[in-house]
Amino acid sequence: MFDSHVGLHISQADFDAVVGHLIEALKQQQIGIATRNALLAKLAPMYQDITYH
Repeated sequence: MFDSHVGLHISQADFDAVVGHLIEALKQQQIGIATRNALLAKLAPMYQDITYH
């Protein structure tokens, strides 16, 4: 994850916006909260590798 995001200057606001859009898309597709939370639990630890380096 780190190598593919180096130099992209992704901010916390950018990361949060993507997460917000992802949550809304999952809700629109009627994906259950447990499944949404499981996906977010996998994404959250990647925050440091994705955001500004």
